[in-house]
Amino acid sequence: MARDLVSASTQFLSAGSAPVTAAPLTLAGWAYRNTDIEAGAAELVANANPADGQFFVRFQAGGAVRARARSVAIGTAETSGTLSTATWGHIGGVFGSTTSRFAYLNGTASAEE
Repeated sequence: MARDLVSASTQFLSAGSAPVTAAPLTLAGWAYRNTDIEAGAAELVANANPADGQFFVRFQAGGAVRARARSVAIGTAETSGTLSTATWGHIGGVFGSTTSRFAYLNGTASAEE
């Protein structure tokens, strides 16, 4: 599902209800790393309510991409490659089931976690 960013703020997009609350799902987007970022500086989130299950794709400090699923247990996959500063990159997370997730940076997948 794609969403248009039509808002007074171009910093984020929020929906009143979660479009997806369980795997399988994919989160993907483009991000620009303009400085040495802190963890979470660019983040894609499906469902911010932990009771329903959460799915995140975010930058880690240093530019690695992490895909994390959290409900009762937390599972995390992280890329070994990093995004250089002053660079656009395609980031993503593929959540196949409650026990299978991959993080992606520019088409390169992490190990399955």
